[in-house]
Amino acid sequence: MPILIDRRPGAAAVLSGRVVSIMAFTIVDGKITRLDVLADAMRL
Repeated sequence: MPILIDRRPGAAAVLSGRVVSIMAFTIVDGKITRLDVLADAMRL
């Protein structure tokens, strides 16, 4: 599912209706240059 994280494009991974991780992309010149992933259940 596409989302915005701090005004950055991102995605949420959903398993059985529950968010299990989120990913934020840094894009430079149309290319992904960084991918930050959060999969810690306590912080989600």
